[in-house]
Amino acid sequence: MVLQLSELGIIRAFTSRQAQEEVERNLTAKLPAALPAFRAIVAAACHPATEPTIAAVRRLIRADACDPKDGPILAAAMATGCPWLLTFNVRDFRAGDRIRVAEPGEFLTALRERLTSLAEP
Repeated sequence: MVLQLSELGIIRAFTSRQAQEEVERNLTAKLPAALPAFRAIVAAACHPATEPTIAAVRRLIRADACDPKDGPILAAAMATGCPWLLTFNVRDFRAGDRIRVAEPGEFLTALRERLTSLAEP
C-alpha cells in the first residue's frame, strides 16, 4: 500500500542503496524469479535516498541509535529528511525523536488518521 501511494504521487517514498541491495541479495538467494518485479516496483515507486557520509553513519552507531549493520539505512533516511523510516525490523533502530521508525501498518494508520483530521470541518 505504501508503495502504491508513492507511485500515485500521494506520498514520496525513498529507498537507500543499502536497503535495495539487501533486498536484491535476499531475493537472489531465496526467490530469484521475483527480482524483475522488485526492480520494477522500486523504479516506479521509490526515489533514491541521499547517500549518507561515513561520519554520519559512525555517529549514529556510536550513539547506539541502531544496529551497526543498519547505520547506513538510518543515516540515509535522516540525510534525506524523511520523517518516517518504515521497516519490519523496528527492534534494530533506537533513533529516539530524530525520525519515527515504524512498521508500514503503523504508518498507514497514522496517515489515515491525519487525512481524516484534515477532512473534518
